Order: sequence, then structure tokens, then C-alpha cells
Amino acid sequence: MDNLLLLVHIDRSHSINSTAFRNDHTILLVVVGFEMAMSVCVVLFHPIFRYVVMKSRVVHRNGRLQLCTAGSVYSIGVLSRFYLFYCQYTGIPDEEIVYIHLAAGVTRDFSKTLAVFILTESFNRATVITNEYLK
Repeated sequence: MDNLLLLVHIDRSHSINSTAFRNDHTILLVVVGFEMAMSVCVVLFHPIFRYVVMKSRVVHRNGRLQLCTAGSVYSIGVLSRFYLFYCQYTGIPDEEIVYIHLAAGVTRDFSKTLAVFILTESFNRATVITNEYLK
């Protein structure tokens, strides 16, 4: 676990959690409540977005599939925020949620950028192959 903590840089000066607002929890609750409401809206809007995009005939099928894939990946990120809400509100130490921070650290690391690029392009190629298969 200590090796993982060394890989992940956590900037605690910009953290908003229960320890940052020890005296006034209402500010924390307002910020988290607003972010949670927006996250719920994104998750509820995602199926409507996918339906509208797939029914649209203006955009080529590749573009539609890529938009739906990007929306799905974004929704997964939004869903993971609910666990972070819990950790922020309860004040669980960062060591217990290091795996969530590890993904952000990997994308920030230049040596891992090639892996992220290959993964992104793999999703794009899968979209093209799916398009050709469905013709």
C-alpha cells in the first residue's frame, strides 16, 4: 500500500472534505449536495442522450457510436464520484481510496500517456469495427 501512495500525488491544499470544514459543515453539505444533484442529473440524462444520438441520422454512425461511448465513459466517472462523496463526507483517509486516485495519477504521468492513447484508440477502432459489422 505504501508503494501505491508514493505513486499518487494528493494535493491536500485543494481538498474539500469534512476536516476542512470542521466548524461549518453546512458549506460542505451545500457544495456536496449541489455536486451530487448535478451528478444525478447526468446519470439520469445519459439514457436520453444515447437514445437521441442513436436516432439522429444527421451524424454518421461512427460519430454516433463514439458519442455514446464517450458518454458512457463519462457516466462511469460520475458514478465513481458517489463513492468519493461518501469518503469526503465521512472523512475516510485518502489511503483507503488510493486506487481511485491512482487512475488520475496514471493519466497525469507522461510515461503512461502512450497506454492511455492506445486504450482510447482501441475504443475508436472498436467503434469502426462495430459499424462495419452492423452494415
